[in-house]
Amino acid sequence: MIRDAPLPGAGPLVRLDVAHKLVGAGVLACAVAPLRTLDAALAALALGLGLLAACRVPPGAALRRLGPPNAFFAFMFATLALTYPGRPWPLWPAVSLDGLELGLRIAVKGNAMFCVLLALVGTSTAASAARGLQRLGLPQKFVLLLAFSYRQIWITAGEFERLRQACTARCFEPGMNMHTYRTTACLLAQTIAGSLHRAGRVRDAVTARGFDGHFRTLEPQAGAAGAGVLAVALLACAGGGLLLLDRGWLP
Repeated sequence: MIRDAPLPGAGPLVRLDVAHKLVGAGVLACAVAPLRTLDAALAALALGLGLLAACRVPPGAALRRLGPPNAFFAFMFATLALTYPGRPWPLWPAVSLDGLELGLRIAVKGNAMFCVLLALVGTSTAASAARGLQRLGLPQKFVLLLAFSYRQIWITAGEFERLRQACTARCFEPGMNMHTYRTTACLLAQTIAGSLHRAGRVRDAVTARGFDGHFRTLEPQAGAAGAGVLAVALLACAGGGLLLLDRGWLP
């Protein structure tokens, strides 16, 4: 069964209020995005890995989450190396050294931002992230749309997996024939119909529980407000340091 679960972690950063973690992740992402030098990008990656270590995220779980974006970065790296204009590589003139440098810089910055997001946001549940967005003053309809859409993705994936296992149990073997096309079309149609039915059940369930558009919890308040503000300030200082290093204002 497919489940939505946050990354396992522990430590003071994990126990902070999710609203402060969202602000801190946004501040660091805004600082990492405009970096222009590889040295600053590597420093940002080191900071992201340090945050993962501070949150005690298991390396295996982090690597599984970093796999899909790095597959895209590898494709982009190869594309830029072969198509970006610039100095040719002496060992392979068709490869551009400027393209290699640009692709490497983008990949390092992307991994740095993903590490920051995994450490600060990935260790929280979707419901707690929605509460954090609500506390930050985002529009209520946007928060509800984001929260329920995220849940619906996992419901649809679970419905598809259940039907796929049913096809496998009936010895279905796909091929280039009309039977495969009809079966695939029926599979997709039943997935959509089943997910819509489940969505209606979710709506009825939250209505029966008196949901009025506000996320409430019986859990104690996560972290102290002062600690969250201090963490955001330290992350902002780290982001400022990265920008100063990038502009060459630090030795």
